[in-house]
Amino acid sequence: MIEQQITTITMLTHNLRQFLVDLEKVTTEHYSAYAENLRTELENGEKASSTTSSYIAAINSVFEVFGSGNHISAKESGIARGNHYDNTDKSASNEV
Repeated sequence: MIEQQITTITMLTHNLRQFLVDLEKVTTEHYSAYAENLRTELENGEKASSTTSSYIAAINSVFEVFGSGNHISAKESGIARGNHYDNTDKSASNEV
């Protein structure tokens, strides 16, 4: 039982190292191409705007944690959360 757990931990460690090596190879051009692909899927109705925005946000988070410097704006990539989220102030006025 212990030997199996050690083997599993060794495999996971190797996979994590490989992930980090692969992550370092991702360039801004790769990331931009991925964002373009998501925008196409959004335009074709294959993915919802909330899904594509979430994918971009998740990947930005991973790159931020690992300090790669890669970052993509969903809005600048043509991937917006829809008209419902227009960032306008809809709060009530204090005037009576």
